[in-house]
Parts: sequence; structure tokens; C-alpha cells
Amino acid sequence: MNYWLHRISHEWNTSSYLLDKGYLSIGWSCLAHSGIEKKMQSENSVEIFERIMQENDLTQFRSRWNLWNFCSFKENDIVVVPLYNGEFSVYRIIGDVYSITLLSDVLQNENTPFNVNGEKLLVDRDTNEVIDLGFFIPVEPIKLNLSRYEYADAPLTSRMKMRQ
Repeated sequence: MNYWLHRISHEWNTSSYLLDKGYLSIGWSCLAHSGIEKKMQSENSVEIFERIMQENDLTQFRSRWNLWNFCSFKENDIVVVPLYNGEFSVYRIIGDVYSITLLSDVLQNENTPFNVNGEKLLVDRDTNEVIDLGFFIPVEPIKLNLSRYEYADAPLTSRMKMRQ
């Protein structure tokens, strides 16, 4: 079991909605059809990850390693998720990483604040623009809405600050 810190500041409205439904998400919608999550689950090698990044001309982004970590989440791992209001929540991973293209199947009977386009990517209901979320993983809450200042020491609190 590993412990992770995962910020969901990207596409906050949709990400927080999904988290409330039990799904932790990350961006990289441009890779949603690449199969990177399956390749990472079967081989988890830096070479495969970097090859996919090179094929998609994404090696210039340091934030790609956030996707590497996300694809490395395993069942029963613990994830600390900072929230905007000075709080954080703790979740347990209960499944594998999936492409966001499967989310419409998972939430098919839900009244969601987004639609799904022809490529099975999430789109904003009002603007019809793609929401940059490419992957999700099912989670269950362990502790919700804890105060950073009451339940975390200074080094952890420093790491949980939102960095835009």
C-alpha cells in the first residue's frame, strides 16, 4: 500500500463533482484514447510512458509525471486530496485507472453537469467545449473535510497548498 497526494485543481467543477460520486480524476484528455492507463497497469515502465509522451509531443510538460503517478495508483492505496477551503479528504483506491471515455458507461443513469461528445470525452453543457479530464479511478472516502491546520503537520500542509 502506498500513500499519495493528489490535487484536483484542474477542471475543479467537474473534478469535485466526480469525487463526490466516488471518482478521482486527472486531466490529459488528449491521451484518453491512447491506452496509456492499460499499458502502465501491465508494464509500468518509464520507457513506455516516455514513448507515448514523445508520440504525442508532450515531453516538454513537467506535469506529465502527475499522470505517471496517477497511473501508478493501486487498489488499497491511500490518497490525500487537498480542497480549496483549507481542508483535505482522505480516500482509498478501490479499482483501476480508466480512460474518461468509459465514464459515460459508469454514470449512464446520472443527471450529470456535463455531456459526452462523439469521442466519448466530457464536454461542458453550456459551451460544448471539451473538459480536460482524461482519466479517473474509483475511490471510497476514509475521512472527509479535515482541517489542514488541525490534522496535518507543517510539512504536509505546505505540500497540500494549491499551486496554480
